[in-house]
Amino acid sequence: MNQPLNLIDHRDINQQLDLYHINPNSPGMVLWHPNGCYIFERLQQWLRLQLMQAGYWEVRSPIQLPIRYFDFSPLSRNEPSGALHGILHLRAFHQFDVRYHGEQQE
Repeated sequence: MNQPLNLIDHRDINQQLDLYHINPNSPGMVLWHPNGCYIFERLQQWLRLQLMQAGYWEVRSPIQLPIRYFDFSPLSRNEPSGALHGILHLRAFHQFDVRYHGEQQE
């Protein structure tokens, strides 16, 4: 892989490293293989650490104010099959969400 980064296609990397597959019956839904799952989980761990060091706590719903929260939620959307592109444009994915809930200044 001695190509400039902007010329590297993630689908080629997937072929070389066996990261995931997309079932033709469920286009846009990534099914992670062990190598891909490992990378995905390490990225989540790294991002969790960064967010916690910035003062955020991982939760599912806010409780008390002021506080900073983050979570990794699985999301899905019904994208037309022609809009799907490897893992760049999907129907199901995980997205982290960061929220700051503070008391209103008087």
